[in-house]
Amino acid sequence: MAAIETLVFAALFVAQTLIYVILLRRVMTSRGITAETREALEKLRRIEETLGRLQRPASAPVPPPPPPPPPEEPALPDSAVEALKLLRDSGPMTSSDVSRALGRSREHVSRVMKALYTRGLVSRSGKPFRYELTPRGAEVLDITGHHDKRSRVE
Repeated sequence: MAAIETLVFAALFVAQTLIYVILLRRVMTSRGITAETREALEKLRRIEETLGRLQRPASAPVPPPPPPPPPEEPALPDSAVEALKLLRDSGPMTSSDVSRALGRSREHVSRVMKALYTRGLVSRSGKPFRYELTPRGAEVLDITGHHDKRSRVE
């Protein structure tokens, strides 16, 4: 008997909460939406979803939450784009070669090349590292509008 009373109480609580959420949403919408009310509405939406899941029969499968959107990679700085174009036009180079060709400090170019390597835009081999443009790096140059290939420097 106690289990039935608990179940009835839980059902009434859920119903009361849903009514409150619906009424609160109507009041907030009728008075205009600000950034604070948008945040509150988002929290209420999550509460409604949770309550909806609680009301489903135990045998009903719970759909998985949607995957989070992929994080956007930050835009490449100009020096990184210059390095990619140089590798495309001149072939594999060390960071010292890139530094001299671009007129940038060795430290700066080393950081840029490491970032490009981490993002999969260049590959590296040997010691000292020789960097080479990857297909993904070439694709990024094409996407960013840097597809004008010059003749290779001999």
